[in-house]
Amino acid sequence: MSESPQEAAPPPLDPVVDRTRAARESLARRCDYDVDKMFELFRRMQAEHPQRVGRPSAAARPAGGRAEE
Repeated sequence: MSESPQEAAPPPLDPVVDRTRAARESLARRCDYDVDKMFELFRRMQAEHPQRVGRPSAAARPAGGRAEE
């Protein structure tokens, strides 16, 4: 017999996923869960740290095309 969803084993823990989810929650809480506020925060962060903003490498671009401008 197969296990019911309630009896299924929990997914294995992944510390990278846990940190990513915690960072997402922290940013969401900081912006009162408002998407517009989040994007404004991201724009400010990009302006303050332009060296951290990169363009996709040639390998990441679609075959036969350019990355969207």
